Amino acid sequence: MPHLTDQLSAYLDGTLTPEEAAAVASHLAECAECRGTLDDLQAVRNLLRAVPDRAPHPSLLPRTLARVGAAPHRKVAPRWMIAAAGAAVGLALLLQVRLLPTPHTDRAAGIWYFQQHAVFAAAHPMTDVALASYLSSVLPYEVLREWSATPQNP
Repeated sequence: MPHLTDQLSAYLDGTLTPEEAAAVASHLAECAECRGTLDDLQAVRNLLRAVPDRAPHPSLLPRTLARVGAAPHRKVAPRWMIAAAGAAVGLALLLQVRLLPTPHTDRAAGIWYFQQHAVFAAAHPMTDVALASYLSSVLPYEVLREWSATPQNP
């Protein structure tokens, strides 16, 4: 039978559910080792309660505040620098993305866009997220369903 050492403190505090407390009490009735551990926990708790409270030294707060003020501060990048870096990354991403030309009128618009994005994604492997986003937002489900249902010529 496993010992309940991880639940004994909670049992002593009275924070267990009634079902858990009943299970621990049942285990304590049969396990002398857990009863000894519970007695030790209770003795430590009684000793801690017997220790008199001491008020902190009056100079503790000023000394602590002085030490906190003297501690080296971490340098934080200015907000304008963070905004400039974000704008630079955004501009770099925009320069990497090509806008797709308009589809030909003699082709199914959804399939044509899909083919163009597939070619672009093959040439630029980091665009798989953009392709998935595009396909989920632009292509109607009916177009993909009809396209996959038609037999493909090899």
